[in-house]
Amino acid sequence: MENQLQANRKFAQIPNKMFYGTENYEKLTYVLLQAMQLVIPINKKTGMTRTFIPLLEKELSSRSGCHYSDAGIKVILNRLKKGGYINFELNKDEIMFEILPIDIEEEHTFHVNWKSNDIILTGVTKIDFKIFFKLFKDKDFTLYAYTKYRMGESYEYRITYDEWAFILWGKREDAMAYIKETEVIVKFTSRYDSHYGGRRPNTYVTFDSVEDENED
Repeated sequence: MENQLQANRKFAQIPNKMFYGTENYEKLTYVLLQAMQLVIPINKKTGMTRTFIPLLEKELSSRSGCHYSDAGIKVILNRLKKGGYINFELNKDEIMFEILPIDIEEEHTFHVNWKSNDIILTGVTKIDFKIFFKLFKDKDFTLYAYTKYRMGESYEYRITYDEWAFILWGKREDAMAYIKETEVIVKFTSRYDSHYGGRRPNTYVTFDSVEDENED
């Protein structure tokens, strides 16, 4: 599967609204289902793709180094369905699923107390499958995907640790630890910005964008 997608230069699409309200493993599963949909023939009558719980479990467990149970996979699928990201039918271990259309115009606004303006999530972020299969460690996928999203917004974008905690669904100190340990994004210290309530935000870029610049 991985080789087929890379050979055809395929890209995954993640709705940016997923950056709040879904866990990292839910995002990984969503993109993994996209990958399967691209390499497994779609049923012409139902418009759905066939896969299996053990296959999803194997892909997620072997790539991440974490154990995913059958019950855990079912919980993830139900959360994605409830969020309007997928539709699926389950018959024992067999899954018939479809990725639901993305409304790229839909805006999701979040009020936060550590920034003078709201966070607005809209549109989609494209991720090369060649990169996706390198992002299964810890929170690497969310860190990479959100950085890529923000890089596309503005050349002068900045992200505080409070914003990272918001996106990662955790505490500020946990976000700092993930960013310190990850290799999928690179941090550049930024200047003081009064819009962030005295907090000093940083600029981040994805690891592959740095590699591309070095090759140039």
